[in-house]
Amino acid sequence: ESLPGLFFETLVLGIPAGLYLGGLWADGTGAFGHLGGMTDALLVGAGVVTAAPLLAFAYAARRLRLTTVGILQYIAPSCMFALGVLAYGEPFDPARAATFGFIWAAVAIYTANAFMTLRRIPGHGN
Repeated sequence: ESLPGLFFETLVLGIPAGLYLGGLWADGTGAFGHLGGMTDALLVGAGVVTAAPLLAFAYAARRLRLTTVGILQYIAPSCMFALGVLAYGEPFDPARAATFGFIWAAVAIYTANAFMTLRRIPGHGN
């Protein structure tokens, strides 16, 4: 189950993070509560903006096949990689190109195998 897992992960990491942030607040070195209401609202909003996609993904992952979720796990980092190379001028040397190619070749092999397996199931192949 993805939603209870997300809750447990947030709980386990949230307690020490809350204690640490509480210590910073008590020392006066933290930003929350010391830089004004707008900064406090932005800090709280950053948590919501971070948690909302995780909740949406956990909710959607329960309704998708595991193979679809697996492919989605490759698309997002690949889009970020392409954005870094194309928009921000990150280096794209031969070693990175080979690594990127090997990863997507493995995804293609896995996908082809999944389609061949699906075609062998009665009622799914043509």
